[in-house]
Amino acid sequence: MGWFVKKKLKSLSIVFVIFCLGCQSIEDVPTSPNPLVGYKVMDNPRSFVPVGAIWINNYGPNGIGVADENIEIVEGVDRYSFNSSTNAEATLSVARMVGLSSRNAKNIDVIIEGLQMYRVRDIFSLGVTSGQNVLYEAVKAKSIKIDLSGQLGADVRALLQAKGIPYNVFVRGNNKESITIDSSNLFFAYRVVGFVYLDHSRFNVLVDGYANDIFFSANGYQMVADASSLDDCFCKKMRSSEDCFGEPIYITITEPSGTSIGGIPSTKDVIHRPYLDWNKNYLLWTRTERELDTGTVFRTRYLSLDLRRSITVYPGPECMVQFSPGASGGGIIENFYELRTLASPSGW
Repeated sequence: MGWFVKKKLKSLSIVFVIFCLGCQSIEDVPTSPNPLVGYKVMDNPRSFVPVGAIWINNYGPNGIGVADENIEIVEGVDRYSFNSSTNAEATLSVARMVGLSSRNAKNIDVIIEGLQMYRVRDIFSLGVTSGQNVLYEAVKAKSIKIDLSGQLGADVRALLQAKGIPYNVFVRGNNKESITIDSSNLFFAYRVVGFVYLDHSRFNVLVDGYANDIFFSANGYQMVADASSLDDCFCKKMRSSEDCFGEPIYITITEPSGTSIGGIPSTKDVIHRPYLDWNKNYLLWTRTERELDTGTVFRTRYLSLDLRRSITVYPGPECMVQFSPGASGGGIIENFYELRTLASPSGW
């Protein structure tokens, strides 16, 4: 079951140390860019998050998410320190997670260590459409350390114990303590993105060829098809158009450069059935175009075919299937989409 297996939480491990010599305080750790921008910290950390599930606002994720092989784990920062002065939003989120009020959030310091982002590897495999939201990422950390006063510490310890979240306590003197939450098996934050349509372009597919050999071209793409199955059906088996146009045509499409570039394969094979699949879109390639502050722009390339327009059947003793040179057999369609972070997802 991979990382989706729900593991039983470790038994509580509470360690009290009367004094800690040489301990590095959070104030001594230099601040760094906020790695939690765009993520929502959960009030209740979870051992399972359905990454890849469609997100319905005011409800939450709908479904079990994607399979393990469609999850990539991205290593984040080793250590991130903050408080209400350097990152008020993240500090308030962590305070709420451990049961503290917004007023008390001003009296804590936080260190998060060993961030890991569990991310959908291929968003197009989800079948999402423009306007839909997706639970795109979930975040784990090796540990979350909170420095606070003794009285606040008692409240936090009581809440963590009630939730069954493992933690350690280090008493630092002067009525101060550090509570370290073991979050290695818990997701504590997530990011929801919207799938937004931006623009598209289309290039006609022009047909050329003779008998069973068909040649296509569109915006630099070269396509060769074997249509011998149509000739066999019409001329040898003498079956009807409805039956024969259901026979497969095997098509190989070559990327304009002829070589694999940026993850785009050099060739793609599709099987087309003119009658059954007319005007069908075949997803050829997807590519990340560029990173933006608001998200990531993706380009998809589809082949749309309807070869019935370019096929003429000559029955009789010299039966022949002819493809009309210069006819339009469909188009290459390029769509552009952007992933935009949902600022305030609601439901959890």
